[in-house]
Amino acid sequence: MAVSGIEAAALTDAQLRDCLSTLVVEYSRRVQSARLDDRTPAEPLDRDSVTPTDVVLTARRMLDTFDIAAFELGMLG
Repeated sequence: MAVSGIEAAALTDAQLRDCLSTLVVEYSRRVQSARLDDRTPAEPLDRDSVTPTDVVLTARRMLDTFDIAAFELGMLG
């Protein structure tokens, strides 16, 4: 499923939130499954499709939404 920039821009905030939620849950499931099978999880993003700024801004808002401090990420294995 690919969404062009024009199509993505037409999404409402609620639709975008629903899409992100679904994709985050699915990616998390795949990462956990890969780790259980001693496999390396697939990369979450294509480095040519997003900028570091895109990643930082999105990750920051996601962390804020769940009241997760950046230092808490260091507790993950």
